[in-house]
Amino acid sequence: VNQIKKNIDNTIKKLKPENLERLSTRGELSKQYALMNNIDENLVNQIKQLIISKYKELFDVKDIKLETVGAWTVLADKGGWHAMHDHITGKEKDNDYIGVIIYLESPEPTFNEPGKFYYVYEDKPTNYIKYNELDIKKGTMIIIPSWLMHGAYPCSGKRQSLNFEFDLTEL
Repeated sequence: VNQIKKNIDNTIKKLKPENLERLSTRGELSKQYALMNNIDENLVNQIKQLIISKYKELFDVKDIKLETVGAWTVLADKGGWHAMHDHITGKEKDNDYIGVIIYLESPEPTFNEPGKFYYVYEDKPTNYIKYNELDIKKGTMIIIPSWLMHGAYPCSGKRQSLNFEFDLTEL
């Protein structure tokens, strides 16, 4: 994780932060950087291999291919958070897109600023809305379908995540 963080931090020194008005990233001192055309391909391929191995282990599939659709990093200072959102923008409705969040830095939680990742979904058999929270720490990797509504509570200090959107194809 430390090497990934160092690589990403060196990359964003050359970039301007995104305009947060249309994004889920929130907090007075939060910044988000688009990495799609600026990220080290060797790093992306290493992360893809890790995701592929975990995905195959979890879902008992023979093989999968991941095509990078998006990549970005989010830096949040004390109080930074993410509004609930999904990653479906149109064409994803017809594809098996997955989101991957890797926490490169995460502060200790406090009562008022737990920094937890949360997600909400409809349980189809019961039609109930389900909600769950995950404690995060440095090195936590979360893999979710793009349609899943999710966000993050305010954090108590510096937090950085590396985020990917992949088109997943089972081979």
